Amino acid sequence: MTSIRPSEVKNWVAQLQADGKLSASYIYARHSRLRQVLGDAVHNGLLGRNPCSRRTSPPRGKGKCYVATTEQVWALHDAMPEHPRAAVLLGAFAGLRISEACGLRVDDVDFVRGVVHPVCQYGGQPLKTAGSAAPIPIPRELTLVLSAAVARHPSEWVVPRSIHGGDRPCSPNTVEEAVRSARAKVPGLPERFCFHDLRHYLASLLIASGADIKTVQARMRDTTAATTLDDYGHLWPDADESTRAAVGAAITARRETPADDPAASSAKPQVRGLADVSSGLQRLHRGVSGHGGAHRGPAGPRTPTVLCAMRAPDGGAGSPRRLAGQMLAARTGGLGRHGGTAVTEHPVPELSGPSGASPARAIVIVALGLSATGVLIGGLWAWIAAPIHAVVALTHAGERVHDYLGNESDHFFVAPCLMLGLLTVVAVVAAVLAWQWREQRGPGMVIGLSIGLVTGAAAAAAVGALLVRLRYGALNFGAIPLSSDHKVAYVIQAPPVLFAHGPLQVAVTLIWPAGIAALVYAVLAAANARDDLGGLPVPDQPSPALPMEPEASVS
Repeated sequence: MTSIRPSEVKNWVAQLQADGKLSASYIYARHSRLRQVLGDAVHNGLLGRNPCSRRTSPPRGKGKCYVATTEQVWALHDAMPEHPRAAVLLGAFAGLRISEACGLRVDDVDFVRGVVHPVCQYGGQPLKTAGSAAPIPIPRELTLVLSAAVARHPSEWVVPRSIHGGDRPCSPNTVEEAVRSARAKVPGLPERFCFHDLRHYLASLLIASGADIKTVQARMRDTTAATTLDDYGHLWPDADESTRAAVGAAITARRETPADDPAASSAKPQVRGLADVSSGLQRLHRGVSGHGGAHRGPAGPRTPTVLCAMRAPDGGAGSPRRLAGQMLAARTGGLGRHGGTAVTEHPVPELSGPSGASPARAIVIVALGLSATGVLIGGLWAWIAAPIHAVVALTHAGERVHDYLGNESDHFFVAPCLMLGLLTVVAVVAAVLAWQWREQRGPGMVIGLSIGLVTGAAAAAAVGALLVRLRYGALNFGAIPLSSDHKVAYVIQAPPVLFAHGPLQVAVTLIWPAGIAALVYAVLAAANARDDLGGLPVPDQPSPALPMEPEASVS
């Protein structure tokens, strides 16, 4: 059985430190890995005991991470080649690691709900930790930019290998090399800046907004809160003033109660003092975080008032999404500038349709529009529908008989088919036009189409029947004047709107256009490969702010 003495481990650590080429954190990581390997050797019976311990461990030497500014992040984004730019957005505003960004598929992004679901790393490798698979909420602004990037470079990967897209993802080495090439063009970025520092930017953004440690840990998907504190603890504001104000608030509460008050020792003044302390801590926290009343309101029925001011009432899920959205909104709105030049790649197009229309309002708009169209269809049908020609005669016995001229089906089938054909045309056109309303694509629009076309068909039938009745009048074969001199009379009858007046025939006429519209809408939805039904438009003519570097520069 082989044995290794602790002094040998200490000498090995001292040699690494004396070399001067390795950082303290790297030497600490090497010692930790050696300790893990030797521990496995002890477990397998190859060593008697593990010589690595706290006494042989070198100092961790964790240095402060570099945090880029928002202007530097956007300048780095613009200096990158076009196809790996989405990786910068995923790292800076979603906190993805470089292998996670390169291994992210388009199907892993829910563009409708604004959620990123990391599944694996580049090359199909498993994620770093079990917590790395946690869904990441992203703002609508980021979904728009990512949707535009995916449309410009069609691929199953969010970060494709080349500008032409394709079926292969961009490798982490290619992205890291592109970052190293682009950082030289960004003033202020140090030479050691790498892709992983984009996660530091997101963490600093959350901390500056007043997010607590658990919220930052959840968004960064760290294993423990201790890891988050080790990496970003120096970014939180100094707590000296917080503790000083807390003690001062307690003393102030005591001074406000007279010393000779018999009720001073009762529970009621104590509760009042705690409430005053909580109020003071709330005011202090709002002053330190710089957000005023951004976190007002209870976080839950049992949450103390002090914790309400320390943690957002949404549990931390919405705050990071809003922060990233504000940064992207400033960017797409032309507010992000670097060196006096706008760094906006291209404006994000507006969604079609009435701005701010809710799903209920969209249903009402479509239903009313189709109902009005039904009135016009009824008038058009009454104008072009051919009337029915009939003949009435007296027999030699003096009996009154009547018959229709031509084929009977021509009279009672053509006119209803004409009405059904007009309603079918309206249904197809309405479904195609409703599909153009990108913001309202979905089941709600199908409901609006169905309601509007049923009411429109009813309006068309009612208006058409009324107009032909007014035009041709009501025909009564028994009231037509006949005599021995004029035994034959030719009459005109108004054409029918429906095939018959039975419930089944009426239902077919009213429901037919709604079914056709739903079928057309379903075909359009099935033909769209995107899970957002194409509701997030992309610009037709992208115009990069900086010239794109050739592919060979990053391959």
